[in-house]
Amino acid sequence: MSDERTPAREAAAALTPRVLLAAAAVLLLACAPEIAGFLAHGRDFLGVPDKLDLLDNLVYIERAGQAPAGLTSFPNLHTSEAGAINPQVVPLPWTIGWLLRACGIRATLYPFVSKLVIGAVTLVFLALLAARLFSPADRPVGLAHLWLAGGLFWTLDFNWMARGGTTIEYQNLLAVLQPDSSNFFALYFHAHVALALVLLVGCLWTIFLARRPRPFAAAALGAGIAVLHTYDLVPLAAVCALHLAYLRARNPGRFRACLPAVVAALAAAVPPALLQFRNSYLGVHGFQMDDYWLGASNYLFGYGQPLLFGVYYLISEAGWRAESHEDATDTPLWVAWLVAAPWMLVNPYLFFRRKLALGLSVPVAVLGARGVVLFCRSVLPDKPRPQRALAAVLTLAACLSSFDVPLRDAAGAVRGEFPMVLSSEIRAVLERLARDATSGGVVLAQPDYVSQLIPALAGRRVFRGWSIYLRDPVRRAAELKEFLAPGTSASERAAFLERHGITDVVLTEPQCKEIGADRLSFLQRVAQHADLVVFRVRLATPVR
Repeated sequence: MSDERTPAREAAAALTPRVLLAAAAVLLLACAPEIAGFLAHGRDFLGVPDKLDLLDNLVYIERAGQAPAGLTSFPNLHTSEAGAINPQVVPLPWTIGWLLRACGIRATLYPFVSKLVIGAVTLVFLALLAARLFSPADRPVGLAHLWLAGGLFWTLDFNWMARGGTTIEYQNLLAVLQPDSSNFFALYFHAHVALALVLLVGCLWTIFLARRPRPFAAAALGAGIAVLHTYDLVPLAAVCALHLAYLRARNPGRFRACLPAVVAALAAAVPPALLQFRNSYLGVHGFQMDDYWLGASNYLFGYGQPLLFGVYYLISEAGWRAESHEDATDTPLWVAWLVAAPWMLVNPYLFFRRKLALGLSVPVAVLGARGVVLFCRSVLPDKPRPQRALAAVLTLAACLSSFDVPLRDAAGAVRGEFPMVLSSEIRAVLERLARDATSGGVVLAQPDYVSQLIPALAGRRVFRGWSIYLRDPVRRAAELKEFLAPGTSASERAAFLERHGITDVVLTEPQCKEIGADRLSFLQRVAQHADLVVFRVRLATPVR
């Protein structure tokens, strides 16, 4: 009888009850801040684990809320500019938005629900990958590295985005750079990135790790990458090019088998990538946007222990005996990824370099886990139990920060830290604006954090929201500054409001006093919630 096993049997052998129970525990850890926040604050909790990716999650909440209204494209609620940048069509929020409505669940729960759904898919996918790459004896170490390791570098009082003056104390450097650089934190911050990770690694698996490359499956995954997370076409193309070069030199037969799948994946990705790029913020702003690149050394320190053990594995004899070790035949693929990484992460001509680290923790974790196993066998030969104990200790050390971050954020959620927990005053303002959503008018809101909350949580268009969705953010900021300047006349303010179709204004009490808002006949104070004041615009000529 043939030794070949069907994919269904392989999946059943990999997804044992113990593995599924461990996956549920990891998912529970990833959701710890949300669970703690909902239990402590109920509806006042926004449903996001951390403020680092708050704006991304707000956009996804916005898309999920717009989808059930029957929209097939998403209007840009972040500006009233003519010819505004149209947000990219993202199938994931659109689909889950419909499911939330069908189940009677509010759209603000999108980040949490998507994390549960996509998180489970991601963890199961990585479990199947571990089963493909590791022997049963080594699989627990490999699985733990793929789920939780990938290393994170911590620092005290690290100032990032210095132009904005934001200081995040004792914060994870790689999370600041972008969660893409860690499997666990890709899942932890928002499921959108985790699903992109599955598509990227799945595409490489379909091309290079499958017994027979599947061009049609590779094409479907390539197109999915282009739609969901267009940046990932760069690492896909770079890794494919390097690994094909290796195969052409060392294994021409395998090269000829893989080449059609590579061509199919990249060719299928081109049309959707161009469609996504056109009129998106990347196409409009391009290299003018801040990349917040913090240096390659952060990745070296960040991956730390797994990278160190990965190098140990590669320089050992076992690391390159690919022909005689079935579980090591994939080593050249991971090396190709590590070789491509410096070019992607340091190249000044590539945009959003920090996002190009998506999936990089996979080769680091795979090679690091093999290095741990090899090291334990080298220092404790013929002692299986001590080997397993040492491997468990080293694996736990590589995963510590994946436990630390969720527990810290869970404590912050219980304490009610803003913006994860909305104050009653901000919620009251959002609810008032949402009641007037049918008017179709524009909201001018200050401070900026209030303006950025309104599109997602009140469904209203704002004068100036998230800057990446503005065609000319500098001009918008200057216009807003002029409106709020004490020397601006009442007629100039009225003309400004009419020109931009503004029907509601939200200001802080000090700003109201500075511009004399209560003395302006066209601003009617309708509510005040703590320091925030809501005005209704009443112009002699109706605002269009």
